Order: sequence, then structure tokens, then C-alpha cells
Amino acid sequence: MAEDPETAPEASPLARACAAVLAYDGIDPATLSEAALADHVLAVAELRSLAEARAWAAVRAFDARGGAAVDAAVSTRSWLRHRCQLTGADAGA
Repeated sequence: MAEDPETAPEASPLARACAAVLAYDGIDPATLSEAALADHVLAVAELRSLAEARAWAAVRAFDARGGAAVDAAVSTRSWLRHRCQLTGADAGA
């Protein structure tokens, strides 16, 4: 039987992280106790913060290399708006 590509040992760290986030799909917040729900909200907020920090580090490197030119975009901000569906304010953060 073939291994799941997202959980295989050679899978990229991002693929493994995405698979871990998808594990949250089985958790129904409405069924959690108040204490468990508070812990859940804090864990999701931490996950979001970690992901955003890494995403913006990648965007800075992408911008420094002129990566937007790959798609003939005039700027990284316009590339983020188009390719990542970010608002103008979010793309300029």
C-alpha cells in the first residue's frame, strides 16, 4: 500500500503542517467544554500567528528576489492581491 504523500517521511514540512491543520476538521468547537474551547481558541490563534510570521518572511524573500516578475506582475503587492486574493491593505502589510 502506498504511503500518503502528506504524511510520508520525505514530505515537505509545509505538507506535513497542512496535514496537521486538517486534523482540526474533526473537532467541533460547539461540543467542547468552556475550558477546552478556550484552549482550542488559544491554540488556533497561536497556529495562525506562527503561520503568518513564516508567510511574511517568505514574502520578504520573494520580494527581495523580484519574484512577482514570474507572473509579469508589476509589484509584489499586486502579485499578492491577484495570486493570494489579499486585499490591498493585507497585501501591503
